[in-house]
Amino acid sequence: MQNGQCIKLERLNSCIGLFNASNGYCSLCENGYWGFSCTERCSEYCINNICNKDNGHCLCKSGHYGITCNANCSIGCITAECSWIQGSCECRDGFYSSNCNSRCRPNCVKCSDYNACDRCKPGYWGTDCSESCSNDCVNGECYQPNGTCKCVDGFNGTDCVGCIYGNGCINECSIGCLADDCDLWDGRCSPCKDGYYGFRCSNSCRSNCVRCTDYNNCGGCTPGYWGRDCSSTCSSGCMNGTCDQTGSCSPCKGGSYGSRCSDKCISNCIKCSDYNNCDGCTPGYWGLNCLSRCNSRCVNGSCDQADGTCECTKGYYGPTCQSCGKGCADGICQMNGECSCKGGYYGIRCDQTCGKGCVNTTCHVSLGVCQCTDNFFGFFCNETCHRNCLECDSPTVCTRCAKGFFGEYCNNSCGFACLHNSCDVDGRCPCIEKYTDQPYCHKNIDQEHTTGGASQQFNLSIVALVLAGTTMIAFAVFAIMSYR
Repeated sequence: MQNGQCIKLERLNSCIGLFNASNGYCSLCENGYWGFSCTERCSEYCINNICNKDNGHCLCKSGHYGITCNANCSIGCITAECSWIQGSCECRDGFYSSNCNSRCRPNCVKCSDYNACDRCKPGYWGTDCSESCSNDCVNGECYQPNGTCKCVDGFNGTDCVGCIYGNGCINECSIGCLADDCDLWDGRCSPCKDGYYGFRCSNSCRSNCVRCTDYNNCGGCTPGYWGRDCSSTCSSGCMNGTCDQTGSCSPCKGGSYGSRCSDKCISNCIKCSDYNNCDGCTPGYWGLNCLSRCNSRCVNGSCDQADGTCECTKGYYGPTCQSCGKGCADGICQMNGECSCKGGYYGIRCDQTCGKGCVNTTCHVSLGVCQCTDNFFGFFCNETCHRNCLECDSPTVCTRCAKGFFGEYCNNSCGFACLHNSCDVDGRCPCIEKYTDQPYCHKNIDQEHTTGGASQQFNLSIVALVLAGTTMIAFAVFAIMSYR
């Protein structure tokens, strides 16, 4: 209302459903629009330019994410794809964070955060890859955690700055010396590398023993073994196959539990505290004990382990991945099941079929109403008229009969002498040659002339008989009167 006067709102071209002129509400928007009056445009990055009418949410094209697909996947993603809601992805070298939009430090190839580099560029070392390897390292490369390296000829030590030991530097340090560094005079070294012991670290420990003071006193086993003499193998359920010297390990690999991770969880359970308490299911299963399978229509066959909901594959929607309407164009629908209909279907989910009597089998995409072909009636053209009736308002009220019939129910045949065997709703018609008595054409002109002469002769005979009878009656009356 404006200045006390009611204003009639105009329907926009983007509104293809029912339109309320008083408040501007439209029940169905054209593809590419949404909102109360279908005035809002869907994001250009929505698949097939389709979005939810109420809030504009949609499924995104490659390289975009967010509920309206207006956010770009990070350049740090290893491919152009990222998760639909949060934009998370697998990072390429030099980037980190869930969205791969943060850069690692200079000289860092791969990192988990800015201060934790997992792999340095060749020639650098340290947790942040800020240290340079020694120029005397072979190929200029060194061990990332501490910068140690294999030295070029004539150098030894952790940083390759010392010579080989002995008079004239003719003796090599033992391979058991840590970082190949030893005393310049007698070759002694300490501590020894793992697996060696002795004055010059030249003696080997027992098999599978990492540290020892002599052959029979092992202070630590190589990964994968345990026990006093390191002869026992860690359980296959131990993470990375390692355990402490008593055989205990934590955490366990998926599907195992116990102090030594040697007990197996229930089938399809990858994490449990005991056999009957599962904390995580293998992909494709859900429920308290992972006994329920995810819907086969879930993307990658995976679903939420608590309630089984998932992201659906093409052609399905909703928390339980129901099928999109059979009339959805290209078999695609939105997250709420709404879609654009192909020919012959209508409704917000295109799951209703146009009436079989609709012209060209098409109808209004929202209401299902249509123009009827002959012999059908009703808003949806799904009711059949009476036999011989082409158009009707109900099964018993016919407004146009088939050729050759007339009457309220079109169950009367036109006269056999009607021209072209056609008559109006009351049976009236123009006659063919030699027939008359319109409006029904029942009389043959030739027969009428023949039967007319015979009828006249018959009528004269009747008159003569009547006159003769009258004369005889009069004579009888006279005789009676005379007798008296």
